[in-house]
Amino acid sequence: MFGIDLGTTNTLIYKKGEGVIINEPSVLAFNKKTGEVVAIGNEARYMQGKTPSHIQVTRPIKNGVINDFEVAEIMLSHFFSTIKKGIWSFIFKPNILAGMPSNLTEVEKGSIEDVLKDVGFGKVILIENLLAGAIGAGSPIQESTGSLIVNIGGGTTEMGLVSMGGLVLKNTLNIAGDKIDHDIMDYIRDKYKLLISQRAAENLKIEIGSAIKLKEKINFTLSGRDAVKGIPKEIVVTDTDVREAISDSLNAIRDAVSDMLYQIPPELSGDLLYHNIIITGGGSLLKGFPEFLQEKIEIKVRLADDPLTSVSRGHGMILENYNEMKKML
Repeated sequence: MFGIDLGTTNTLIYKKGEGVIINEPSVLAFNKKTGEVVAIGNEARYMQGKTPSHIQVTRPIKNGVINDFEVAEIMLSHFFSTIKKGIWSFIFKPNILAGMPSNLTEVEKGSIEDVLKDVGFGKVILIENLLAGAIGAGSPIQESTGSLIVNIGGGTTEMGLVSMGGLVLKNTLNIAGDKIDHDIMDYIRDKYKLLISQRAAENLKIEIGSAIKLKEKINFTLSGRDAVKGIPKEIVVTDTDVREAISDSLNAIRDAVSDMLYQIPPELSGDLLYHNIIITGGGSLLKGFPEFLQEKIEIKVRLADDPLTSVSRGHGMILENYNEMKKML
């Protein structure tokens, strides 16, 4: 049995008894003239912003939803082709546990099921990413106490209150890693008249980005194309620049968490003082983000261990203890 975290940014595949066996970017590059697939995963990601006009780099998952069924099927077929062997055939089709955002429509859920069945799986069991992430982060979700989890991914930020194996409250924002990257791109263009790629913006975010003021100022040399002259140009930006660029998006996430706290039933609200608020996903790795959240909501915020794999590790815990945990699905 397998588990899959089909994310906007990365796809992680867990195999029962073995752990995470695939962790690749959800990216595919193809030749628009011939239709030939040129690269998938890490190799395709490295091509972003560097390809000739006839090579298109595309991401089939947007905001956690399959927006290009054909490309998604090609990408997943490639990932699973490396692990298909032995009795996996038309006769025996293994089951798979698939993560999904909390706000999917029935049609969007059906797309996930269809694409996974098309690449060779039998039964597709859907689980909300928030629930899997809470399990992977070690939250006591089966107890009658409340735990609040915030998952900041590539396409969406999801937050939810988990208790007794289910979600009591949930909310989804289309503000996450990709939006923050584009905030940086727009800021650099407007202030410095420099055009940069999303990959360059993401690297800038990782290197010097922060949610709160740092103890020491950090500079970063950034290159791109002059927006006016069209020639190569190099500038020096600071951590303050990045903080200003992303402040609106970060405030929107923090305000949404704060708003959810007001909706929590009194019987569960006090539990957060003991269980804290858990943050997962790539966006949670932004420097100072736990402190940024705590500053307004006044409840301790804990960064999950290895937040990039929380959802996949949650899948693994369910698969390895399936008989005890299947009642949550």
